Amino acid sequence: MRTDVIISGSHNDNWRKIHEELEKLRARILDVSFNWRLIKAPTFVIDYVIVHELAHLLEPNHTVRFWGIVRTRATGMEWARAWLREHGQLLEDLI
Repeated sequence: MRTDVIISGSHNDNWRKIHEELEKLRARILDVSFNWRLIKAPTFVIDYVIVHELAHLLEPNHTVRFWGIVRTRATGMEWARAWLREHGQLLEDLI
C-alpha cells in the first residue's frame, strides 16, 4: 500500500500529522520482541505476555490504566501471572 505517497503529497497538515503518528506507532510495534524461551510456556501464558507487551504501546508504565488494558484483553491474566510466578524459572532452564 502506498499511503506514504498519497499522504506526503497532500498539503493538508492533518494528514501529515496522522501519517507521522502512524509511522511512530508502526516503529514501536516493530520494536516489540519476545524471549525465545517463551515458546516453552503454555498458550494461555504466551497470550498474556503478548497482550502485556502490546499494552505497553498504549501505556508505557505499569499504571492502573495499563493493568486495565491488559485485564480487559487477557482473559486469563491472573491465571497466567500465577503460572509465571510458580513456573517461570522453568523457562530459563535449559531445554
